[in-house]
Amino acid sequence: MKKLMVYSLILSMILAVTGCGSKSQETQETQTQESNPPAAVQEEKQNADFEAPTILGLTLDNLTLDGTLVGKYEGKKITIATCEGDFATALENQVKTFEVITGAEVVVNTFPGESYMEKIQMDLNAGGSFDAILMPIANIHGYATTGLVADMTGMMEDWASENYDPDDFLTGLYDTYARYDNKIVALPYKPDVIMNFYRTDLFEDQELQAKFKEQYGYDLTAPGDSTTLDQYLDICKFFTKKFNPDSPTTYGYCANAGAMNLRWIWQNRLCAYGGDIVNDSFEADFNNQAGVDAMNYMLQLAECAPENWEEFDWESSNAMFCSGDAAMMEQWPGMYNTAQSEGSAVKDKVGASVTAGGAPVLGGWALAISAKSANQELAFKFCEFCTSKDGEILKVENTMDPCRTSNYEKPEIAEYNPLYPVLLECLDKGASIADVDVPIVTSELNNVLELGCHYVLTKEKTPEDSLKWMADQFEETISDAGLK
Repeated sequence: MKKLMVYSLILSMILAVTGCGSKSQETQETQTQESNPPAAVQEEKQNADFEAPTILGLTLDNLTLDGTLVGKYEGKKITIATCEGDFATALENQVKTFEVITGAEVVVNTFPGESYMEKIQMDLNAGGSFDAILMPIANIHGYATTGLVADMTGMMEDWASENYDPDDFLTGLYDTYARYDNKIVALPYKPDVIMNFYRTDLFEDQELQAKFKEQYGYDLTAPGDSTTLDQYLDICKFFTKKFNPDSPTTYGYCANAGAMNLRWIWQNRLCAYGGDIVNDSFEADFNNQAGVDAMNYMLQLAECAPENWEEFDWESSNAMFCSGDAAMMEQWPGMYNTAQSEGSAVKDKVGASVTAGGAPVLGGWALAISAKSANQELAFKFCEFCTSKDGEILKVENTMDPCRTSNYEKPEIAEYNPLYPVLLECLDKGASIADVDVPIVTSELNNVLELGCHYVLTKEKTPEDSLKWMADQFEETISDAGLK
């Protein structure tokens, strides 16, 4: 295995160029005043151009961040990088309002899911293009370790508005997403956790309830805290035509098992059986009976899922569930918006619960600032704006759920998405992070887990052999990185 390069930070020199003009000091001062009107005049102009929007019935009257955005950034420019899709759409919508308030220009650079982290890493190392990055929290932790993202602790003290209120973030969220190695390295943007979605109309059907009880000897109820792993498999099989020709759906279970997503199906059960990905010493904690049991469970779920599910991505897996051909699906929260859209066969027929086993995979995205950005103040204010109490409401309709307790407490937000109480429960029970939280080598270790699960699913390796191979790869990769 190739050794990982240790990236050194290059100190840049700033040239201060001074010049003498032929104009008098009085003339120069007059020109300066004309080109840079007083802050009060700029603020008046900006406020005249900006009217507080109403989103989901809420008037967002502090998008100016206590006035700290007004009249200070006219003509300045920053570039933000992230993955294409919903994240890019949400950012671009926030950018429109931010630009009106500040007069600044914000460019959003987006890249396909399979390549965006590579693009971001290259730029963070070289510097020059991106001022801020929206990406998964585990990646941010790795870049913080190597000094590629800025420590925002001083920025919070010097530049944050009075009412930003970090204590308002969901319990534990700020510590998980923002704090790392005694620093503030990011601001929470999107809480994420895998949830179990199910067809409410099927579970409420009395005829189906009677048939299930006749076959399994206990009541068919919607999945929840009391549902055991074995019971969940019974339900999956009951709604799969392969096992029950009378099933109203072809598949009892569905999930996104495509590239870089398969590992989460196994991981959702790993912690439920008592295992984990790594311990505090960066040692693999899955080459054990818990890992074997979770692999075998994944194989049984596969028997109830579409045969081509390893070809699925976010859109195609959601389309499968929304076609009405699957009874249940494990997916990230944003799927609910798709299920509720026009044309969905399951519109108004979807409920949600904690994943079977009660130990769901926890995701999460946050905004970080490049350590090499020459515009860190403006980049910080943009990150603050996007994650502020009012600012984050601008992104809710783009599948970016709130991170703040106060917003979940608003009746308008609760009415918009009735699954939010379950989302909060799932976040509270999140047991492991979606991306392996080992600095520097997160991507490499994610690939190991993906391959290991694929080998088991395709019968290329037994669960025991694959887990041993995965653990050996972890040991080698982490050792090569100098972390052990």
